[in-house]
Amino acid sequence: MKYKFESWMKTKENKKQSTAYAYANSIDKISRHYSQHSENKIDIYRVKDIRVIERISSDYAIGGRFPMYGQEGNGTIRNAIATLLRFQNEINADQELSSDGDYVEEEIHFSQFTAFRPIKVGEKRLHVLINARTYNFCSHVQKLSHVCI
Repeated sequence: MKYKFESWMKTKENKKQSTAYAYANSIDKISRHYSQHSENKIDIYRVKDIRVIERISSDYAIGGRFPMYGQEGNGTIRNAIATLLRFQNEINADQELSSDGDYVEEEIHFSQFTAFRPIKVGEKRLHVLINARTYNFCSHVQKLSHVCI
């Protein structure tokens, strides 16, 4: 996971090699520090629950339980865990969409969009770009036994 995270930072967030390397190694430091100061031994790279990563991130943020440690390296620790949170959110979103076999796929032209519209497909809530000519998308989805919200 560490190497995927480092690669993601370079490709998706355009981080420099040195920054991506520092952030990836900082997650190991946070795991050790957090394990020493909490009841649980934890390897943050193995955590799949976003809520746990959010809690840890807030602990190292300004105003959190460990703000001085979070500030280490001019905020590298704090920024590393915040970046890992974005990474995990993206992975979870990609997994939800790829594992959802119940979706509608259609060709879309970006120049036609006027708004985001939230819809519920099965148990998943998605935001779909809708324009004046595709406003009937929700009625089409309802015909497929899905619910628009």
